[in-house]
Amino acid sequence: MAKKTKISPSKQKIIDNYKEQRKYYLENGYEEKQETISVVKANVVAFVTAGPFVAICILIWIFAMQRQEGVFEIRSLAWTNI
Repeated sequence: MAKKTKISPSKQKIIDNYKEQRKYYLENGYEEKQETISVVKANVVAFVTAGPFVAICILIWIFAMQRQEGVFEIRSLAWTNI
């Protein structure tokens, strides 16, 4: 048997307001639909929308860095100049 937790008055006020609005809209002909998406679909949508912007930024960075001398050389990452 699940424990019932006490609900604070502010949360109860929010729940009551939700129930009142839900009842009002259902009585006026609105239909209630559950619209949730899976975690996989959310991640795919995020990748599809953000991916092109990330790719463009990486390409801009690569082309900007190629103009500087020694950026892609291993020696430029060393502590001392060889």
